[in-house]
Amino acid sequence: MPASMRCTDHLRTRSVAALLLLLLLPAIAWAHKASDSYLTIGPLRDGEATLRWDIALRDLELALALDADDDRRLRWGELRPRLPEIVAHAGAALQINRGECPLALRALGIEPRSDGNYLALGARLRCPGGALRSIDYRLLGALDPTHRGLLRIERADGEIAAWSLDPNGETRALAAAGGAGVASFFGDGLAHILIGYDHLLFLLCLMLPALLRREAAGWRPVASAREALVPLLKTITLFTLAHSVTLALASFEIVHLPARWVEAAIAISIVLAALHNLWPRRPGGEPALAFGFGLVHGFGFANVLAGMSLPPTDFALALLGFNLGVEAGQLLVVAIATMLLLALARYRRIARVLMPAASFAAIGIGGLWAIERLFEVALVS
Repeated sequence: MPASMRCTDHLRTRSVAALLLLLLLPAIAWAHKASDSYLTIGPLRDGEATLRWDIALRDLELALALDADDDRRLRWGELRPRLPEIVAHAGAALQINRGECPLALRALGIEPRSDGNYLALGARLRCPGGALRSIDYRLLGALDPTHRGLLRIERADGEIAAWSLDPNGETRALAAAGGAGVASFFGDGLAHILIGYDHLLFLLCLMLPALLRREAAGWRPVASAREALVPLLKTITLFTLAHSVTLALASFEIVHLPARWVEAAIAISIVLAALHNLWPRRPGGEPALAFGFGLVHGFGFANVLAGMSLPPTDFALALLGFNLGVEAGQLLVVAIATMLLLALARYRRIARVLMPAASFAAIGIGGLWAIERLFEVALVS
């Protein structure tokens, strides 16, 4: 390739990579652990039940700006004077039986979890009708579209019921339902993967070598989608298998890893996958990368269900629904990304710079995430 053409391609690569970084800045800033709170009600006897509600301190900070010294570390001294405001805010976001069961919430203390500290709230429910018929959950509905409330109900006969509550959804009917809400956890899994930008970016890095081929004159697209189908299926299947295994192991609390290190490792996996695209030490190694780092990515989903303490059968149903939602969202994104990348790669100038530009952009994004997660700093906000 003539030197002038190489220089032009290098300039175009840098320009496209910079443009991709700018376009993805909102996703970089938004990428975070999906937001969940945990509610446990029961057992209901003679119209009375106990309620415990664990809300992440990071979510309370988002809603009420509690970090007085702005050091991104909420301390008890900052929380204590704001407890009445916190309790009032939470109480306004939750209604049982359309307000017929009065809520007198009180702070119980700080509950450490694998993904950070939570404020535990408690209340004694008194329901005049003697039954739990509905719940209206609105916490963070206007602030964070990813937020969900994970509800566990212990009935007087020992039966356990569980649902994922959307703060922007309809009032949830409780009276006739039992067991794990598989459909609601399917929706939760779908939502988690669609806003899991780090998981999707890693998957995109693994997809690129199946869609583009390196030649002496530069990168070219595959002749047809069929040519990319087998390597894509192999990579995606191994990634799915790996993260499903660790999702189950972590959710059942058989294996536990600190959330901070898992999130940092996921960011590093993006950097390594992008470096592999540019300088492959083992060409065709995408399936091995997909499986190896897929094991790490599975831990990133696990916190959603691990704190619910469901019986094995109900937990398995919830896990099944959640995992099916993750896979459905993943397949949707892969299909759309494949069609878009193949369409772009049909333009010869774009095809030559698409792989290096996308890979350099992924290195920059993954590097930012890794630094933020390792050192708990905000580089992009």
